[in-house]
Amino acid sequence: MNANTLANVDCDGDRSFPPSSSISENSRTNDALHFIYVDGLKRVPVNARPFPIDDDFFKGEFLPLFRCVDDVPPPEYNVEGRRAYQHFLGKKRMFEFQFQGKLKRKPEGNIWLAIEIDRSIKLGPFQRILIRAALGFVRRTFGGGFQYSLGDDWSDEDKICKGNYEKMHVAFTLHDAVDRLVVSRSGEALPDLGGNIEEDPDIVRRRKKKKIFRGDSVTSSSSLSSGWNTEDTYTLALWSAYIDFMSWRVLNLPGIRPFLLSVLIGNRPLTVSYYSLKKSGSPNIDNDIARPHLRKDINILSQYEIGHVDHTIGGYTQKYIDINKNQNGATMKKS
Repeated sequence: MNANTLANVDCDGDRSFPPSSSISENSRTNDALHFIYVDGLKRVPVNARPFPIDDDFFKGEFLPLFRCVDDVPPPEYNVEGRRAYQHFLGKKRMFEFQFQGKLKRKPEGNIWLAIEIDRSIKLGPFQRILIRAALGFVRRTFGGGFQYSLGDDWSDEDKICKGNYEKMHVAFTLHDAVDRLVVSRSGEALPDLGGNIEEDPDIVRRRKKKKIFRGDSVTSSSSLSSGWNTEDTYTLALWSAYIDFMSWRVLNLPGIRPFLLSVLIGNRPLTVSYYSLKKSGSPNIDNDIARPHLRKDINILSQYEIGHVDHTIGGYTQKYIDINKNQNGATMKKS
């Protein structure tokens, strides 16, 4: 069974399978980058106003910010776009994701942030060299709160439908991965999205060294809940200087020339998932650091897809484009 037939396997509505596409060529839109909120198949505006989120796990706002192509500022009338442009001046980062809101329920164990590919890719020698170099750099940067898999064999349909497999992914414990994590108690002023999210530098250092989790008074090694709760408001910022989604490139890795993401992942879009792992039966749930991230053990909390019409085909991005194309065509016929 090949990758194309896997997209049609009925695994009881498994959300982990993005829809396949009947379109063989990329559609063209005015802006190539598509950021899709999977719940409801909504396109998230970038470099704009915060996007409202209200799902089973989180209620709040999300603001994805991207460095402008070639650092060219937007026109004067694009107020939000120019604000985003100003935000990146003097910084090396290529993108920044900002969230603010409350959790509706407490997760089991850690919250993981993962970048996934919907199905495994056959890697050649050159790809493996690039991946080893990139993963080595990531491991040195993030340390213990990091887990990855190059994906399992997809030839066993029963194994896939039972969820006894890992997707190709890199995953980070969220409190380790985010660059800023501000916890606001009831009545406290909240940071403004779109600007610099400030967190005490000493708190950042201690959190990154896993001495504390911001908002929790115990060490991360003895906190089974990782400090998350449903009462406080969380403001998070995550950024990177190593992926330019606008040009679909990996760049700024030490000793490696910039290259297209497509070199590693082909024409697949990227899935950005936030999830927790179901209890494994171990007395210490923090052992999820060492566990494989099998699909059957994953509780999806929130999920997005990043696609690019010049570089990716299929997935939720293509489905969104197809639906809008059909809707626009129907509107034109009526008029």
